[in-house]
Amino acid sequence: MDKDLSFAEDLELKLDGKRPIRRENPKKGQSRWYYVDPRERDEDFTLLSQMKTIDVPSPNTPNPALQQVMFEDAENNPDKYYIWRTVGDDKVRDSHAEREGCIFSWDDAPEGGHPGDDYNCRCIAEPYVPRKDSQIDYTKFGTDISKKLIDNMLDDKRFQRAMKRVRKNEGGYSNDPLDNGLETKFGISKRWYPNEDIKNITRERADAILYRDFWLANGIYKLPDILVEEVFDKAVNTGLVNSIRRLHNVLGIAPGTIIGEKTLSLLKQQSDLTDVLNRFKDETRSYYYNLTEKQPSQKNI
Repeated sequence: MDKDLSFAEDLELKLDGKRPIRRENPKKGQSRWYYVDPRERDEDFTLLSQMKTIDVPSPNTPNPALQQVMFEDAENNPDKYYIWRTVGDDKVRDSHAEREGCIFSWDDAPEGGHPGDDYNCRCIAEPYVPRKDSQIDYTKFGTDISKKLIDNMLDDKRFQRAMKRVRKNEGGYSNDPLDNGLETKFGISKRWYPNEDIKNITRERADAILYRDFWLANGIYKLPDILVEEVFDKAVNTGLVNSIRRLHNVLGIAPGTIIGEKTLSLLKQQSDLTDVLNRFKDETRSYYYNLTEKQPSQKNI
C-alpha cells in the first residue's frame, strides 16, 4: 500500500476495481496479481473475499472488467473519456505500454497521471469516439474478411491487449533478403502469405489476418490471461505451430497443433502458471539459439 494512502482509501480503490491485489500464495491456475469485478459491488457489499477475481499478468495491466464498464459509459458520455496511446517504440515504459488502447476517465487519472503528465512521457490522449458514431472503413480489411469477424475483433479486448506486444515487436515494412520470412509487414510475411501485397497491406488487414489465423484458428485465445499474450506473440514471430508445440513441451505432452481440452486441463492442474510462463520463455530462448546456430544469418533479423 502506498504510504500516502490510508487503509480505508486503499480498500476503496480495490473494491472499485481500480487497484490490483497481490496474492502471496497463488493456487492452481492463479496468477500473482488480480482485481475484483466492480460490477458486483453495491452499498452493502464490501468483502473483497466474496467478490469475483480477475487475474492479470502484471500490476500494470488495467482491470478488464473496469475497462468494460468505462467503455459502456463512454458510449453515452464520450467527452469524459480518452484512449491511451503510446508512440509504440522500445523507449515506452512498461507501465504505459500496458495502457495502450485502454480507456481512462479525465476525472480519475491513473498512477502517474494522464498521458504526457509523467516525466518524459510521450503518450497522447486520443479522444473517445463512440462506436455508434464512428465510421469503420471495412474496405481496409479486404474483401475476404467478414464484417462479423471484424466487429468481433474490434470488441475483443484480450486480443487488442495482446496486439500491443505484437505491434511493438513486429514493426513496419521489411524486405531483408536474409530473413526467412521474406518480405514482412505488421507481422504478416510473404513466406506464409504469398498472395498478399505485403508492402501495401493495411494495419487493419494485418490485424484481421492475425485474429483469424493466429488468435482464433488453433485455440490460442482459450489460454489463461497470464499465458495468452506470450504464446500469441511468439506464434506471430516464430510460427503458430512452433509456439503451440513449445507450450506442449513445457506441459510434458506430445507436441500438437492446437490448444485443445487436454492442454487446458493440464494448465488447470498446474500449481503455478507463472512457472509455466517462465519455462515457455526458456523454450523460446532455446529455439532462437538453435535457429541462429544453424542459420547465423537470422541472428539480427
